[in-house]
Amino acid sequence: MSTSPKVLARVGIVLVIILFVQSTHGLFKATNIKCKCYDKAFCDFTQCELKVVGRGLVAINIYVKIHQLPVKKVLVNASLYRRFNGYRPFLYNITVDFCEFFRHSKRYPWFDIAYKQISSYSNLNHSCPYNHDVIVSNFVLNDAMLEKTPFPTGSYMLQLTVGSPVWRGITQVMVDIVEV
Repeated sequence: MSTSPKVLARVGIVLVIILFVQSTHGLFKATNIKCKCYDKAFCDFTQCELKVVGRGLVAINIYVKIHQLPVKKVLVNASLYRRFNGYRPFLYNITVDFCEFFRHSKRYPWFDIAYKQISSYSNLNHSCPYNHDVIVSNFVLNDAMLEKTPFPTGSYMLQLTVGSPVWRGITQVMVDIVEV
């Protein structure tokens, strides 16, 4: 089995970045969240907020009311941005068929790491079809999330765009990673 030069180059870039930021230990601090449904006939965000749950702990709460059930196919685009005079693309831009992801999660290692962090705080813990609203409740970002994917200190935005085949909604979570 042959590996293309493009794949090897991407793996090399990721390894170099990890080596440079390996000694960085950060502390997450969620600073803002924005949610928007592009198609109000399909969905509506009834809750999209950050809630302080303790000293230095901020929980993410999202409730998406789905109007057209069941949902049989879901595409998720996860993009990471870093703030340099505005948010600029940084390292990851992955589109995943969420239903396919449950059958073959090893094909999407970064998405698998991110999903494992949020799965116990949401009701997205099964394969398609989805016959219910989407709920993320009291999801707190923590330092353990940086163990497998270390990042340099700075301000970041994780953008999740969801739909199939038309993009239906977007969620943007802004976080700061500060050095401890």
